[in-house]
Amino acid sequence: MTSLAQQLSALKLKQKDEVILPQRTKLSFLFDIKKAANIDDQTVYFLCQQGIKDLTSQVPSLQEKLSAYAATILNEQSVTFYRGSQTAEDLQELDAKLKDLLKLLSGHLIETSTHKIIEFLVRIYEVQAHLKHDFILAFLPYFETTYFLRAI
Repeated sequence: MTSLAQQLSALKLKQKDEVILPQRTKLSFLFDIKKAANIDDQTVYFLCQQGIKDLTSQVPSLQEKLSAYAATILNEQSVTFYRGSQTAEDLQELDAKLKDLLKLLSGHLIETSTHKIIEFLVRIYEVQAHLKHDFILAFLPYFETTYFLRAI
């Protein structure tokens, strides 16, 4: 292996998730990790959009705020998001938006529609790895439920 190939493989390893998974599995909030491996990101995006639609119909006061997030971090282009190709400033801005979204959703985490949005955040943005504390704090009021255990 050439030195360039070694350097590239070292960079590739550094950009991996903090969570090491067995092959043919993906982390998921809604699905079993083996079943989640068969569900593509586009399907998760459509689930998220359905979750936004359902949640805003249940709680109309969230319509304006969620539509703002749907236009930025919950849009179809985010399906191809890759954290390793972002600048530090972009990541700080993104993480701030994700934290705000988690705070917004934290009062509604008992709703199934919210779980679909959380699934998108876990799959695309890996919030469980990069925003661990905020993710767990959002679920903390539900510590006696199975949802908290899923988040852990």
